Amino acid sequence: MTAVLGTRINRVKYTPAELVGVWFLAGFMFAGFFSLPISGRMPMLAVSLLGGTSILFYTKEQLGRIRLSLPIIGMLTWTVMSILWSTAPWRSTLSVEFYGLTTIAMICVVSVMSFELIIKGLLKGIYGTVVLTCASLVIAPGTTMVDSNGYRSIHGWFFHKNSMAPYMVMAIAFTVALEKRPRVRFWMTFLASALIIGSLSATGLIGLVVVVGFDYMVRHLSTADRARRATMVFSAMALSVLLTFFTTTFLPQIVGVYGKDTTFSGRTLIWRSVWQAILRRPITGYGLDAAFQGPSELVNTFYTEIGFVPAHAHNGILDVALGLGLVGAVLALWCFLSVWRGSWRYASEGVAFARVMFVITSAILIMSITESMLGWPTVLLMFTFRIVLLRWRAGEPVPR
Repeated sequence: MTAVLGTRINRVKYTPAELVGVWFLAGFMFAGFFSLPISGRMPMLAVSLLGGTSILFYTKEQLGRIRLSLPIIGMLTWTVMSILWSTAPWRSTLSVEFYGLTTIAMICVVSVMSFELIIKGLLKGIYGTVVLTCASLVIAPGTTMVDSNGYRSIHGWFFHKNSMAPYMVMAIAFTVALEKRPRVRFWMTFLASALIIGSLSATGLIGLVVVVGFDYMVRHLSTADRARRATMVFSAMALSVLLTFFTTTFLPQIVGVYGKDTTFSGRTLIWRSVWQAILRRPITGYGLDAAFQGPSELVNTFYTEIGFVPAHAHNGILDVALGLGLVGAVLALWCFLSVWRGSWRYASEGVAFARVMFVITSAILIMSITESMLGWPTVLLMFTFRIVLLRWRAGEPVPR
């Protein structure tokens, strides 16, 4: 389309609530996963206040559209209650305060905003993070790291490569499915893929394979007839069984490529010690983000059994169960699996946003085997997906 000289271009005008909401979602994807070169509470607090501000512009009708469901209510209630039995109440309280306002703002914004603006906000934050992480390699060469085996890997301004790589996996899933500009889609996918490969993160590479494979399958399922769908699903299951067999059979050789051993860089030692700790307090756990905070008897036990105090459990279910008990683990799985199951229906019908939900949730569940990805801030993304599904089920038009 060409514009005639002298004509005015009519731009879409957004309400104050919509503008603030878009930038809140962008800020969450930009600062919520700790990709900034500065640490601390201020960037995320600013984002949370931005989201809270958008609520002030809501009408009574919009406030009445706020969506909640049992998995969300249960997860939030149990998380806040964990302060009561936390072994480090100060840490649990700090974490609840840190994510509390963001969670409230997220629920409100995603319940009211149009799907188009939700997608726009999420993509803005993702693109900003990808560009910032690439820029960090030039601006601050210290954003690469050398591990104990001498491998130089990339982590940008993320805390660790195993934080950056899973984020880039999610970035690729969002971009491939939702970005309509071919050039932007190509470059963002290319840069995020390069960062994953450069990170030398086995978790990230597995996530990348899952995203590519699942996205391909879902895209083709939406146009296939019943017989072809059955064939594709059966083939995917057979391939998964074969991959599992070869992975377990040749595990020493596979991990040896990365200079690692069958303990997965000491993860099996961490899992064993964490599981024993969970059995000592199976129902309630030790409180949100409290278990690895010392000085405490539990921290001393970890040091004795593992040889060091890890930052987390390196497994999604174990990490949630350690902090919130088996009750919290069940609630977290309920939230993730409900999104996974609900998004499958719409994804198989060709809905791009649902395709993103299904692929990302699948990747997170698989990557959670070796990384702690079932808690905050990832669970906030699941709340977003869950609310979108609730809106579709309530009869709102599904974007095609």
